Amino acid sequence: MTSLRRLAFALGTITFSVIALSASSTASAPLQLVGGGKGGGTPADVLATVPTPLFSKPAKVTALTKTWTNLAFVAMGGTDNLTKISRVDATFEFENPAVKMDLEISAGNDGSARIIRTVECLNSKSPKEEVTISIPAKSSTISAIDKNGTQEFEASDETLATLKRVADMWNPMLTALGQFEEIERVEPAVYGGVACNALVLAKPRLPGLQSGKLYLDAATNLPVGYETNVVRDIVISGQSTILEWQTESSIKVPKMIRLEGPDGVTDLSIKQVKLTLVGGAVS
Repeated sequence: MTSLRRLAFALGTITFSVIALSASSTASAPLQLVGGGKGGGTPADVLATVPTPLFSKPAKVTALTKTWTNLAFVAMGGTDNLTKISRVDATFEFENPAVKMDLEISAGNDGSARIIRTVECLNSKSPKEEVTISIPAKSSTISAIDKNGTQEFEASDETLATLKRVADMWNPMLTALGQFEEIERVEPAVYGGVACNALVLAKPRLPGLQSGKLYLDAATNLPVGYETNVVRDIVISGQSTILEWQTESSIKVPKMIRLEGPDGVTDLSIKQVKLTLVGGAVS
């Protein structure tokens, strides 16, 4: 397996259980679709106009998917702001007792992206390993720079999508719809003691991915949890909890996320995030 494919596989496994929120409110509130005005936007336009460098938009967006995506986007800062994003620059830090991994992401809505991954084994004296992946706009030729020099690869659509999808980790809704094509149904649920609406996701878009649920706080419509099941010889369950939010350009972005799976607990910190908006943010 080439270093590029190993990186794509590693980053792909991250996105199986990334994004959830530990919210404080437990009150339930009537659901209302917000449209127009500051922070509004019509449901029909949400997925079509939110810029993302990744392949997160479903080929056919159902009415249910449009409605709940709009609700979550309004809660996160408004579709008026989200649709202005032209570039995402972020630094992610993953750490557990064995490994520390840093990801520096820079991605534009033209399809270009750069990923710098640094891995440090905490239980050994092995040197840090670093690889830089550069993805030009509208091209499948990827360059990878590591300790062995520079290599160029003609990436498959699957590898390209997996690499680019990492830049959507700051947005729970884009993460979910990068893995599933649609929301099949919505059902009441409780996540971490919080009354929620569980979005049951359907039509997995990644190999081995079986099922997923994204939980939205029933009172605020902010994402509060994300659960997935992956089949790799056995069914592997993953869960993530956002412990803290931060605000960038009037948009809510996770700051601290706890990932839980069969290999234990990994903390994900979004150390720095910059969202470049065309024309500035709407307050």
